[in-house]
Amino acid sequence: KSKLKLYKAKLWSVIQEIKPDIVTSLLSHEIDFLSDLNDGSIKIGENHFNRNFRYSFVKNNSKNILRHTIAKYRDFELGHNVKKLDVLVTLTQEDASLWSDGVKKHIIPNPLSFVKEYKSEGNTKRVVAAGRLTKEKGFDLLLHAWELIFPLFPDWSLAIYGEGEEYSNLQSIIEGKKLKNVQINPFDENISEQFVNSDFYVLSSRFEGFGLVIIEAMECGLPVVSFDCKSGPKEIISDGEDGILVNNGDISALADAMTHLMKNSHIRSSMSKSAIEKAAKFNLDNIMGKWISLYKSTIQ
Repeated sequence: KSKLKLYKAKLWSVIQEIKPDIVTSLLSHEIDFLSDLNDGSIKIGENHFNRNFRYSFVKNNSKNILRHTIAKYRDFELGHNVKKLDVLVTLTQEDASLWSDGVKKHIIPNPLSFVKEYKSEGNTKRVVAAGRLTKEKGFDLLLHAWELIFPLFPDWSLAIYGEGEEYSNLQSIIEGKKLKNVQINPFDENISEQFVNSDFYVLSSRFEGFGLVIIEAMECGLPVVSFDCKSGPKEIISDGEDGILVNNGDISALADAMTHLMKNSHIRSSMSKSAIEKAAKFNLDNIMGKWISLYKSTIQ
């Protein structure tokens, strides 16, 4: 509480100095007091995760009842404080629907972080996945799906790129299940090169805030197989056109969707073209244009 009090005082000092028209919060600790700062500025919040991320994170990573109780209370506080904002920006329509109707909502997705001049040719017989090696990213589920697949496709491989606390657990699954043609690699700063040298991408997350990696993979010409998790994938992927959506957590369905693409190069090729077209909608100019329009509309 003492740190929060100091934070509030210092932020107030900065606001008094620069006199902004708009103050945008990423719903971190300042959300507890932001709307109480009566400086005349418009207060906007941006939720960069899904609505239930904080509580879900604690629930999935701790069995401590006290932690669960605190997380639930903080989640309630977050919802209460967001109602005081002038505008709430979410990454998806699905996430917007999870917040109270007491606040004006605006949907602005993440932009592409790069543009790739050359794309995947879809002939490497390689499946790729990337992200933090944490429980919510569901790489354990992907490995269990690979267990069902690899005996049928001995000439295909699975490459996972990422680092995190789940590394040892994932390696144990690989060794315990005697999985072949699968490797966990350190995160590659130039991950787009790994994408263009693959045939399709798999997102096996238990939940997402948006799924930026989906549009990054699409930009590289990759169809995407994904769980229909909350929230993001179903608002990016057009099922059967530029990727395949399966029920969240359904390992058999994930394996079947991967098998379908591994068997059919013509489907991969068709989906690749559609994926590239889809990714273009998320280019930086388009997304920044949405932010500029929002800011202009709030101060008119």
